Amino acid sequence: MKGYEILVASYANKEVDATEKGKLMDKIKLLASTPNPQNRYELGQLIAFSVDSILDKRLNWLENIADTRRGAVGDNPEFKVPYSGLIAKIGAKGGTPEVSMVFNKRVTIDTYDVSIRPKVDFAQLAQNPELIMKMIEEAAVAIENAMVVDIQDKLYTTFAALSAPNYASGAGIVKATFDDQLRAIQRFGMVSIIGDITQIHQLTALAGFSTRVADDLMIEHNNRRHLGTYLGASVNELENRYLDDSSLAETNLLLRDDLVYGLYTGDTNSRPLKVYYGGDLRVMERTNPEDESIEYFMRVTFGSLVVGNQKRMFIYEDTNE
Repeated sequence: MKGYEILVASYANKEVDATEKGKLMDKIKLLASTPNPQNRYELGQLIAFSVDSILDKRLNWLENIADTRRGAVGDNPEFKVPYSGLIAKIGAKGGTPEVSMVFNKRVTIDTYDVSIRPKVDFAQLAQNPELIMKMIEEAAVAIENAMVVDIQDKLYTTFAALSAPNYASGAGIVKATFDDQLRAIQRFGMVSIIGDITQIHQLTALAGFSTRVADDLMIEHNNRRHLGTYLGASVNELENRYLDDSSLAETNLLLRDDLVYGLYTGDTNSRPLKVYYGGDLRVMERTNPEDESIEYFMRVTFGSLVVGNQKRMFIYEDTNE
């Protein structure tokens, strides 16, 4: 296994050959103990490949709900938005119907860099090479956080301006309102319900299990903390971490905990959420003259767009939160 593959496997709690991992830790210790330009570059590449691979795995869930594209740095990304205008009519024998057509509109997406600049104390790293895993994981999570917040804000801005069934609100999840929204989007096809556990947990009672979950669902419910399906739609908890350890208040959460999303998961071109990744993560390094630490400047090109006339999703806002 390559060095970054060992680190990524360790992050995912996969079994790694102890001898291979030990050799990698020894190599990191050796590189950090002699921070010449070549060694700094080699460590930087190890960090970049690891962060990029972990970030790719962490963002994999977006493939299920968004129209995602990948390209190279500097590309001008375009997304295909299908419009169907074919109409069939019943008429007299030999008659001709009106002309109708199917066409695709192409939309472009603005991209920008998501960046982070961690500082590495090579003296500490030489003593404890395992510290590299903490930095890699925190860098990947921080970049993901920035992307997900951007997506949340754009989804809410677009769909909160619409009327029912695309947007609705209530004190708690009101079953009649929520079910109407869900049924409307299910007419397009498969739907995935996503939200903070505060909201997703309410679906258990909405499904009719007010005091006790059915025996055949109990194990699933205990493992996942919620039902896996609600009225034919898959149910998924949106990971919503605290920003730091300073407070356990809702205001310290990364994402809003008052929103539930119902997203169409069928044909990718017809999904309203568009996400673009421009190339791999890039890394540059420099020495801090004050304490001789090394700064790694990492950045990745990203863009998101919500196409408002593709109304195949809904947002429910819980005003109790």
